[in-house]
Amino acid sequence: MATRSIGSIFVDIRRKRNTSAQIKNLENQVSDITDVIGTLKNYSEELIRAVNKTDSYNIIDRENKRALAARYRKFLREPLIEYLWDTYKLPLDGENGVNVLLSSEDLNSFLKALNLTDKQMDALPGFAKLEYKDLKRRYGWL
Repeated sequence: MATRSIGSIFVDIRRKRNTSAQIKNLENQVSDITDVIGTLKNYSEELIRAVNKTDSYNIIDRENKRALAARYRKFLREPLIEYLWDTYKLPLDGENGVNVLLSSEDLNSFLKALNLTDKQMDALPGFAKLEYKDLKRRYGWL
């Protein structure tokens, strides 16, 4: 019996290592794709400037604003933000929310900037701290 128990523990450890390796691999791929997207964005802007000098800045500005608006809408659909919105009815728009997120040092300073009380902060679910770190990482480039 004990051998089987040790064997199952070993299998669990291997499975967790494989899962961790897969997650790390996906993070690296996302980082690579982000770099490629940035390069393609710069390249397309240069092409637009070269081909259509009179309208190029308007086109680039319009597309940058469109992309930012999409990111702000996505931010409002993030699990932590939806939870805060639904639970505390925070008057929060995407741009303001991202700005507060990026200027905060940690989850508590983010929540204080959103005017949550200590009691409300203590009542947050366990996923809040991890979600905050993930949001900070994903929206830090804006």
